[in-house]
Amino acid sequence: MENRRLTLYPGIHVRTKLAGDKCAHVANRKNFTHLLPERISFDKIIISNPKIYFMSTDTLSDFYDNYDYTAFWNGRNYENGADEIAVSRLLSIITKDKSVAQLNFIDMGCGPGRMVHIYEPIYKEITLLDSSVDQLKEAQGNVKDVDKSKTVLANVQETTLQNEHYDAALCLRVFHYISNPEEVFKEMNRILKPGGYLILEIPNKLNFKNRIRSIFVKKHKNADFGNQIIKSGREDDLIFVNHNPKDISALLKSSNFEVIELLSVSNFRSTFIKKIFPIPFLLFIEKFTQKALAFFWFGPSIYFLARKVS
Repeated sequence: MENRRLTLYPGIHVRTKLAGDKCAHVANRKNFTHLLPERISFDKIIISNPKIYFMSTDTLSDFYDNYDYTAFWNGRNYENGADEIAVSRLLSIITKDKSVAQLNFIDMGCGPGRMVHIYEPIYKEITLLDSSVDQLKEAQGNVKDVDKSKTVLANVQETTLQNEHYDAALCLRVFHYISNPEEVFKEMNRILKPGGYLILEIPNKLNFKNRIRSIFVKKHKNADFGNQIIKSGREDDLIFVNHNPKDISALLKSSNFEVIELLSVSNFRSTFIKKIFPIPFLLFIEKFTQKALAFFWFGPSIYFLARKVS
């Protein structure tokens, strides 16, 4: 057994989901040492008052090595199109900055490589990083010029890549597994060149639907708009995190990043709306509302364009 020291807060419970569901209660703020089996590496500590969930990178990798993530996007043409609009818009801002070279690009948590077709033509070298072997294989299959690409099997908190190598980075549909964003930003800051850009997407806890619920739905009244835990219905050990974009913005700034642009994405993600309106029409409206609705933290996804301060 090995000791892992955590700093916890009053009234928080600890639940080690991968270690026999043992629980502990912390009545007072203090350092709490919880014994965990040596065979389990807890890379994620997800806090959601009153519980802390532990989740290992191995669990996440195993899940996606046995999950058809490409099939997940079947029937989600609107959401995929909305992501493409956002990524294309933010990349166009980056490419207009002549002070930054268009040499090295990294897709951090690339999954099956949904956005490869957008950034591959722009950069001379692209790196596909993911913690899943199967996802990396699929992403590599979407690359047209394999000589300009490389794959890296790693997690976004600890990439082992060289310092200040990349001109730009994309992190899309990853932060719903990230409970320690400051560690990820530290790593991103390390591998980006001075003045390098980060395109970051987060699941938005402050989205319009959640705020309406907090007003009118009894069980959601007085909602805490900090990080929110959602357990997957497909896999008990897979846990999702929604983030407060205000907190993420502050963490980016404290991590040596300047926020350049914000976008609200998938603003019309509703089964009802998608049944009424054709997808091309929704994407047309999406294109003209992403920037305006970001001011209200409206949509379920918020995109940040941030630049590493030189």
